[in-house]
Amino acid sequence: MSNRVHVKAQEIARRFSMSVGSAYKLAKQGIIPSIRVGPKMTGIRFDPDAVEEALRSNTREADGTEK
Repeated sequence: MSNRVHVKAQEIARRFSMSVGSAYKLAKQGIIPSIRVGPKMTGIRFDPDAVEEALRSNTREADGTEK
């Protein structure tokens, strides 16, 4: 099992200055990585380091500084 820390959308929203809804929307669109958890796989958790990298990568692509 991975020892990486996974947090709720509320923590991602706080860390990256976005709404909780935006965190869920970006995950649904595949812009930021997430995992499903729980017995019915209805919970969503995020690896903050992976989210930060995804947001940086997406920003560079949008700016045209990286392809």
